[in-house]
Amino acid sequence: MNNLHEEYLKYLLLKSTSDEWIDILNLMGKGDISQLSLGEIFELCIRISRCKEINGKNPRDPLLSKD
Repeated sequence: MNNLHEEYLKYLLLKSTSDEWIDILNLMGKGDISQLSLGEIFELCIRISRCKEINGKNPRDPLLSKD
């Protein structure tokens, strides 16, 4: 994976991510995350995971309860 171009890695990450999580990332990124760099997408993912650790999963939130 280290030999792959950053744009291809970003494409693979976005294709393998569920639509629900893409929507959440778009909200946190304030727009279309496909326009962000791979590093910025990683930072958004890290922020989401840290928020989940602090707050826990909300069982009433259908987007977070599926994945």
